Formats: sequence, structure tokens, C-alpha cells
Amino acid sequence: SSDLDVREKEELLKTVLDFEEHADAFAASGSPSDPDSIGEARLLLDARVAHRAMVDAAKVMFADFESRGKVDRSVFVAMEAKSDAMRDALRSLVEHEKAEVDATERGAADALHFSVIVLVGVTILAIAASVLLGTLFGRRIVGTLRDLQEAAVSLARGDFEVVIPVHRQDEIGDLAGTFGKMAGSL
Repeated sequence: SSDLDVREKEELLKTVLDFEEHADAFAASGSPSDPDSIGEARLLLDARVAHRAMVDAAKVMFADFESRGKVDRSVFVAMEAKSDAMRDALRSLVEHEKAEVDATERGAADALHFSVIVLVGVTILAIAASVLLGTLFGRRIVGTLRDLQEAAVSLARGDFEVVIPVHRQDEIGDLAGTFGKMAGSL
């Protein structure tokens, strides 16, 4: 039984040290000027106070057991109350953290939604610009080809005075120029 008591005390001491270490790391992770961090600091302080009170109650309980061989009911009830207070303090801290995570998640979802809207808008604008440019270039090409067709019809009717204007400096313009030379040589 004595070995068990020593082991329980060692486990309690290790738990106390682990909690303090984790609480220090958690406290260091926030920004002191951030209102959420101020709320977290208050909740963490509440948890630390409750933890220390629970540890003190556990020490009283161990001392009572060592001196009397049993734990007085009032000492046990006090320990249980301190344990409940610790649980409530940690629950409040966890709920605060959950709310913070939820708010961050909503912000990320809103940012993603906005990005999708912008991407769709840019895509629609790009498609509209492509259609507009395609239409403009297509009309230019088709216009030159219509001039060539009309000139070919005029030549076929015997009008050898057809003039084909060359406004382009590409393959279509070369074709119009060659067609004009052919009409001129007839």
C-alpha cells in the first residue's frame, strides 16, 4: 500500500508539471494585444487557479490518508469540488477555442467563396473578350474574302476592271494581292 501511495504521489506531481508546461506553451502561443488572446489568458488563468486548488486538495487528501489510513469524507468532497471546478474551467477554455476555430473556419470559407466568385467573373470576362476579339478578327478575314468573292464574280461576268483593295499584310492579304495581279493581267 505504501508503494501505491508513493506512485500515486509521483503521478500527481508529474501531472502537475505536465499541466503547467502545457499551460505555459498555450499561453505563449497567443498575441497579448489580441482580444481573443486576452479572453484565453483569463480562461487559462482560471484553469491554472482551479488546477492549483485541485492539487492542494489532493495533497490534503494524501496527508489525511497517510496520517489516519483513510480519507475523511469532507476532505474527499472538497477534492471532488476542486476537481469539478477544474473540469469546468477547462471546458470553458475548450469552448472558447472551439468558437475561435469556428470563426476562423467561417472566415476561410468566406474567403474561398469570394475567390470562387472572382475566378468565375474573370473567366466570364476572358470568354467574352475572346468572343469579341474572335468576332472582330473573323469579320476582318471574312470581309476580305467577300471582296475576293465579289471580284471573282465580276471577273466571271467579264468585268476586267475590278480593283481588289489590299488592306492586310498576312496570307489573306497576299491572296488578295495575287488575285488583283491575276485580274490585272487578264
